[in-house]
Amino acid sequence: MEKIITISVSDYLSFELAEKISAAQWHSADWRGRIVRFLYDYKSESDIFNVVAFAEDKIIGRVQCIQSIEDHRIWCVGDLFVIPEYHRRHIAEKMLNTALETMGGRGCRIVRSYIEPDNLPSLGLHKKLGFQEAEYTRFDGLINEDDIMLERKPRFFTVAPADEEEAIYICECCEKNAESLHFGEAVSPEFYRNIKKMLSDRDPDEANFLIYIGAFPCGWLKLNGLENAESAWISMLVIEPKFHRMGAGFAAVEYAENFFRSLNKRKACIRTTEDNIAARGLYESCGYAVKKTLEDTAADGVQRKWTVFEKELI
Repeated sequence: MEKIITISVSDYLSFELAEKISAAQWHSADWRGRIVRFLYDYKSESDIFNVVAFAEDKIIGRVQCIQSIEDHRIWCVGDLFVIPEYHRRHIAEKMLNTALETMGGRGCRIVRSYIEPDNLPSLGLHKKLGFQEAEYTRFDGLINEDDIMLERKPRFFTVAPADEEEAIYICECCEKNAESLHFGEAVSPEFYRNIKKMLSDRDPDEANFLIYIGAFPCGWLKLNGLENAESAWISMLVIEPKFHRMGAGFAAVEYAENFFRSLNKRKACIRTTEDNIAARGLYESCGYAVKKTLEDTAADGVQRKWTVFEKELI
């Protein structure tokens, strides 16, 4: 009878599991200390988890995922193995896909993998999953200069057009960000009605999108100026607080820029209040430069300083 294969994510493992991994991968349970050392070093300074494949209670594969101590946006996958009797069953592919999804949910921007040049099966698998060869850069203090370095983005967030039935998600997201948006009091029923009408009207000069993690709506992206000849605006970008600093804003800006390019826009513009440090940092990290500063009234009726950013797209 075929054994049931399962794949799980473990943040801390256990001594028993560490010994089983050591025995399966290095044929010595005594090598669990290597696993414990990595757990200690990276859980203390950044993050680490293991994706483990089981055939019932037998460990048949594993991949280790570590977050760079030097740059928390970068993760590395390594120690990938599947025991020989379970080769050619796509187990390594399933483990890597699970790892990519998990890293994306932890704010990963870039995933790296270091592979020996003669490990053709692993190179082929990584390239199948969208990894591309990149110029070698050492990952923290790990010594792997003779390896080929591959990179990819985890593609964790998706963006899709918003319709009037989804106005509630926009309103709740704005309410949770009311302070940084300078909305003053909580979002009112009138605000909900206005959002719903805006989505149903479908003004040709604007477009509204929801940002998703899986099927979960975690942000709102509004674009304006679509009928302008050369430039368009990211007029609203709001992310659920729980998902701040996880790459959702970066994914939304990247989506907006590609949307503008599809309309042959030469320039993308954004403005935000000067006290919104997180938004300013995001736009600057995406390559936007300050065009000007001005004073204008915010949603709460208070006169505030604003910064206008621009980026050339073509």
